[in-house]
Order: sequence, then C-alpha cells, then structure tokens
Amino acid sequence: MYLWGWPQTTCGGARRHSPARCARFQPLGSATLPDGQVHVFDDYAHHPTEIRAALNAGRRVSGDHRLVACFQPHLYSRTREFATEFGRALALADLVVVTDIYGAREEPVPGVSGKLVADAAVEAGADTYYVPNKAELPVETGCAGARR
Repeated sequence: MYLWGWPQTTCGGARRHSPARCARFQPLGSATLPDGQVHVFDDYAHHPTEIRAALNAGRRVSGDHRLVACFQPHLYSRTREFATEFGRALALADLVVVTDIYGAREEPVPGVSGKLVADAAVEAGADTYYVPNKAELPVETGCAGARR
C-alpha cells in the first residue's frame, strides 16, 4: 500500500530501488509539487487491522492535508475473506485507489478481484478509484483519468 501523493512513476522507481521492500510505514521520499509538499510512504499492510494502523499513522503525518492510499490486495483468498473490512479500513483515507490482486502462489478465483475492495470502500464512504492494471495508474496526483 502506498500512502501516496506524487507521480506513480516516481513512487514505482523509489519502491524498486528500496533496500527494505517489506518495511512497515517506510518513507520513500518527499517532493514539492505546485500545490505543496508531498510525502510518500510504503507499507506492507495486508490485513485490515494493519491498514488501519498505517492510515492512522499517515493521518498523523499528513495533519490537515489530503491522505491518499493506493492499495493492491494480496492473495485471492484473503481478498475474498476480508474485502468488506479492507474497504472500511481504506475509507480512513481521503482518496483510495485499488488495483487488482497480486495472487502470488494462488490461482485466480472467479468473481474475486480488487473491485470487491473498491466497492466496499465506496460503500464505506470513500472517494475511490478502481484501476485494475497497475500500469494504468495515473501519473498525475489525484488520479486524473482513473476509472471509478
């Protein structure tokens, strides 16, 4: 999950070159954009309780500023089991972007996709975008061009 607010190309590059890819609430960097300072963190949260903790930490860091969460569910079985709870946890962010599932060792499960999480986040009141293919994540801050 990215607590995110700058171009995905920058986030992706920072993550690829990070020596501790699975760290908790790891700062990836900061940038100054036309509308202000942006801080980017990465967290390996893959359970609703962990997501809540990461977003609460992000809220403490961001203060009154916008908090954006970009989430890729991990495992079909976990997504099927916790989709509603993931959505509720992600709703702590001001803006939520959900991609499709990283299945790792699991085969795809019919009817189980990141859209289950995105729909649950919408149901929980979050401004949410579902972008199935990570390669299509918007480059601009604020998810311009993302599909709802």
